Amino acid sequence: MVLLDVALGGALGGACLAGVALLRAESDVFGPVASDRAARPALEVLMSTGACP
Repeated sequence: MVLLDVALGGALGGACLAGVALLRAESDVFGPVASDRAARPALEVLMSTGACP
């Protein structure tokens, strides 16, 4: 679910953790969203591969 939150946040125009925060701000629409603490390890992997600037 964390990667889904990161991917959806990016698709909505957010940059990495900011994208996850966008989803969290609209919890009525997106439901429960990963915390920054949960998303950070996944983002670190994506950043190391160049998938997330």
